[in-house]
Amino acid sequence: MTTESTPAGELHRHCPVCGSGRGEVLRRLDYILFDDLDISGHFRLVACAACGFVFNELTDSGKALAAYYRDNEHYLFSNTGGTGGSGPREAARYRRLEQRLRERITPDSAILDVGCGKGGWLRYLASRGYRALMGLEASAACRRDIQASLGVPVAERIQELPLDQGRPAVVVLSHVLEHVPYPAQFLGELVDASAADALFCLEVPNTPGLLQGETPWRDFYFEHINHFDAHHLRTVARLAGIEPIGMELWPFLPGEGDSAACVFLLCRRTCSDPSPLVMDSSLREALVARLPLRPLSIEQEERILRDNRALAMWGVSQYAQLILGMHPRILERVAALFDASPAKIGRRVAGIEIQPPAAIAEQPQPPLLLLPHSDYTPWMVEQLERMHYGGGYAFA
Repeated sequence: MTTESTPAGELHRHCPVCGSGRGEVLRRLDYILFDDLDISGHFRLVACAACGFVFNELTDSGKALAAYYRDNEHYLFSNTGGTGGSGPREAARYRRLEQRLRERITPDSAILDVGCGKGGWLRYLASRGYRALMGLEASAACRRDIQASLGVPVAERIQELPLDQGRPAVVVLSHVLEHVPYPAQFLGELVDASAADALFCLEVPNTPGLLQGETPWRDFYFEHINHFDAHHLRTVARLAGIEPIGMELWPFLPGEGDSAACVFLLCRRTCSDPSPLVMDSSLREALVARLPLRPLSIEQEERILRDNRALAMWGVSQYAQLILGMHPRILERVAALFDASPAKIGRRVAGIEIQPPAAIAEQPQPPLLLLPHSDYTPWMVEQLERMHYGGGYAFA
């Protein structure tokens, strides 16, 4: 596996943990994003030369991503985990978190959910009798929905939180810090806005655990601009002024999937100065060893392209957009895109309009259908067999 060294000072985005401008480019990350997004889709995966943290280099300090989170309605319509849904699988995640907090909080504890999405965790807490709830959410659509349906105050920015009603005693950041351009700074601002004895719950994808799967590229979403392991999550917490008092590795969904897919930290505010930064390059070494240069192997790509028909893709996920960007020969052959999300249908990727899944059966000359790996793949196969789809399908 080859890497490309980047001389000091050439990084557009300095390390979000230690601020160093020196780093090493490990991989290219090229996505074909929605045509209506003001984001290039071209990133570099960088390992900091000073502390070892791994992150995506950005050229605009995250301004385009901030606009994307504000204006995109995808999270409001999405049924995928981590978007703040209220289904039984998400409820299992909320129960697990409540169990970690149960002996430390009361129904009157002020709880702030940062990146609350559709508000599933807030709804769960309300159903359990917790009364002092507030949220922080970038998406305007999600904020409107929570405030209309639940009546809980949800702010766009930390400065807009209703702190006159009481400072948060519990702050939850579940799968948020991997999205934030400057996680230590952001977390430090939350610490300053919270009660003196506040608890902080931090959960992020555990990149070393994700690399153990069969398709490690699947979890490199363009939204995930910081790639954590336990060491660097603890480092960010301490830089923000909180001290870890408990750490766990667990699956994203309780009892399902990789048992080390996520890192969870329970922290308290501390008055001591943060400990000196310690260099840890183990994640950089794991990425170089285990992450292929592209999502699909040469053999996979050739097997897909061997059929001379046009291609179509069902499921316009970020992994699918990464496949299109990293495999231009496949992109050249794609003639149709399908997805069930109302937030995606009608939009375009590479000039191709996304159609609902019902349109798959209406293709006059059925293309070979690509199914990017996802939790929905088995269900999609069942649907294709039920409709007696004649074009065949291939997994990507």
